[in-house]
Amino acid sequence: MLALKYLGFICFWASFSETHLASHLSQTQTVVRKKLKLRSTTWSNCGSDTDSVLIQSLDVAPDFIHIPGNITVSAQVSVNSNILSPVKVDVVAKRKTILGWIEIPCWQQEFGSCKFEDACTLSPYASACPKFFADHNIPCHCPILKGAYGVSNVTMMVDLAVPDWLEKGFYKAQVKVSQEDQQLACYEFQSHFA
Repeated sequence: MLALKYLGFICFWASFSETHLASHLSQTQTVVRKKLKLRSTTWSNCGSDTDSVLIQSLDVAPDFIHIPGNITVSAQVSVNSNILSPVKVDVVAKRKTILGWIEIPCWQQEFGSCKFEDACTLSPYASACPKFFADHNIPCHCPILKGAYGVSNVTMMVDLAVPDWLEKGFYKAQVKVSQEDQQLACYEFQSHFA
């Protein structure tokens, strides 16, 4: 489910997220396969133009994504300094209700408003990267070296296990990435699940 919320990083972490989450979520009892439709996803930079990680462009098609289903991703990301472990990630996720935006608590350290002290430890790839990453010259583990990374019109299947309590509705998340109290990136994502 974590991958649904982090669609903004899908071009770089989609394969990692699906592999990591499928193995972790398959061990929990409150997971189901649901058919969802993801539409009207938007993202914005809530950080600074001087942050180390800048998403230059991110396009996900089609606009109305069926889960499970295929998506096509094009993205360009600039990494302006080498990124070494530990990399802290703070996620604040919210769902829109009749009472306004309500924060979603962290569930199983996978979905919701979670804190990760070192995102580098989440990668299941200790040394060699899978073919997808190698083919597109994208790092799959730390360190992530300074440089420009991108994909163009890459089609992939999104078929994720999700918590059985996931409801249709409007969601938003703010993802802050930092290293030694220095912000590396901050992005906000909003999505509508139907």
